[in-house]
Amino acid sequence: MIKDILRLVRIKNLVFLSIFQVILYFGVLDPIFQKYGMSEILNGWQFLLLGLCVVFTAASGYVINDYYDVKIDMINRPKKVIVGNTIDRHTVMTIYIVLAIIGIAFGIALTIWLKSYTMIFVFLLVPGLLWFYSSGYKRQFLLGNIIIALCTYMVPFLFGYVSDKILHLHYNSITELGGFFMNLVNHVCQEIYIWMFAFAFFAFALTLIREIVKDQEDIIGDSEMECRTLPIVWGIKKTKTTIVFLSIATIIGVLYASHNIPFFETDKISFQYAIFMIALPLLSVIYLVIQANCKKSWEQISTFLKCIMAAGCLYTLVICYLYALNYDTTIFNLFSIK
Repeated sequence: MIKDILRLVRIKNLVFLSIFQVILYFGVLDPIFQKYGMSEILNGWQFLLLGLCVVFTAASGYVINDYYDVKIDMINRPKKVIVGNTIDRHTVMTIYIVLAIIGIAFGIALTIWLKSYTMIFVFLLVPGLLWFYSSGYKRQFLLGNIIIALCTYMVPFLFGYVSDKILHLHYNSITELGGFFMNLVNHVCQEIYIWMFAFAFFAFALTLIREIVKDQEDIIGDSEMECRTLPIVWGIKKTKTTIVFLSIATIIGVLYASHNIPFFETDKISFQYAIFMIALPLLSVIYLVIQANCKKSWEQISTFLKCIMAAGCLYTLVICYLYALNYDTTIFNLFSIK
C-alpha cells in the first residue's frame, strides 16, 4: 500500500523538486544575501514553508491526474495503473484532498508570516489549475501543456517573490525613509528576480517541450478518448516541427542569457556550461525528434529532456561558485573553501 502511494505521488519527481528548491536556496539566494551583508535576514523557515507547499501541491497534482486518467493509462501503460487497481478510487480521492489541503495550509501560513495576503491567490490558483488540467484541460489543444509549464514556472518565481517580501518586511521601517536603503533593497530584489526569471524561463520552456513529447508518446490512448492534443490535431510532422522550433528558441535564450550575465567580472564558465550541458543536448533532442518513429523513441526523448532539466538545475552550483570567486561570500565559506 505505501509503495503504491509513493508511486502515485511520483516520489522520485518530488525528491528531485525538493533538491532543486534546496540548491536554489543555497546556490543562488544565500550567496546574493551574503554578498550584500544581509544573510542574517534570510529566514530558512519561510522557504521551508514554501518548499513544503510546492511539494504537497505537486503531489496532489500527480494524484488527481492519475485519478482522471485511468482509461487513458489503461491503454498507454496498463501495467502501471494504480487507481482502481491496487488503490480504490475513493481512497485516491481522499489522498488528493489531504495533500491539497496540506499544501494550501502551508501556503496560507507563509502568506500570514510575510503579511502578503495577495499570495493566497497564487496558492489557491495553482491547485485549482492542476484540478481543471486533470479533469479536462489536458485534453485540449496546447492548453494543458501551457498550464503545466506555467505551474513549473511558478516555482523559481515564488522564490524570488518571497525573497522580495522578506527584504521589504525586514527593511520596511528604513525604506520608508527612502534614499540609500530603498535603492539597496530594490537592487538586491532586481538581482534575485533576474536569476529567478532565468530559471523560470528554462523550466517553462523545457516543461512545455517535454509535455508535447509526452502527448506524442501517449497518442494512442489520447486518440481513443477523443483528446485534442497537439499531435492529434496537427499530426506528427507539425508536432516535430513545433518541438524543433521550441528547442531552438530555448537554445538561443539560454546562450544569450549565459553570455550576458551582468553580475560577475570573471565568468568563463556559464557560456561553456550552457553550450555543453544545455545547447548540445538539446541539439541531440532535435536530432532524436526528427528520427523518432515509435513510442519507445519518444519515451527516450522524454527521459533525455529530464536529464537536461536536471543539468539546468545544477547550474545553481556554478552560480554559487561564481559568487564565491567574485565576492568571497557564499556557502562555500562554511567549509573554508576559498
